Amino acid sequence: MVAVQIAGGSELDWERVLSGERPDPASVGPKDVVAPGVGEGPLVGGCLSLLASLCGTPEAISARDAVLFWEDVGEETYRLDRMLTQLDRSGTFEGLQAMIIGSVAPGREGAESSEEVRSWLMRRFAGAPFPVAAGFPAGHLAATRTLPLGARVRVDLERGTIDFLEGAVE
Repeated sequence: MVAVQIAGGSELDWERVLSGERPDPASVGPKDVVAPGVGEGPLVGGCLSLLASLCGTPEAISARDAVLFWEDVGEETYRLDRMLTQLDRSGTFEGLQAMIIGSVAPGREGAESSEEVRSWLMRRFAGAPFPVAAGFPAGHLAATRTLPLGARVRVDLERGTIDFLEGAVE
């Protein structure tokens, strides 16, 4: 499912990112472009089930003028749909500049395949008013990218690139 490649290799990058270096840019293959376009803003997000559970609380994320990253594991499409609808209906997607979908491992074994979940995500976000990239190698994975939440990121799905414009720490 992951077609995004880390420029310069696939080594774990958490030490470099936490020391303040910018993460390497990522390339997004054509099959991972769900909705084309260009967007830029601070990176916000995390685990979808946690983001959805924070809706309506003081801790809810604001994605206005931002790039939203989300991932999750063990959720079936009807639950993903409920959580994404909750974020949408709560206004989280208003003013969103771009969306990056990380690892999305399906629910209980045998219920749905990874390809069925991926196909559903492609249909769910096709025609989104902001660029959407799928299959970013971050989340519940053995070799996951470290993402600098709060740092500016540029998602250019016309060129197929995700560029991290700042480091995580100053």
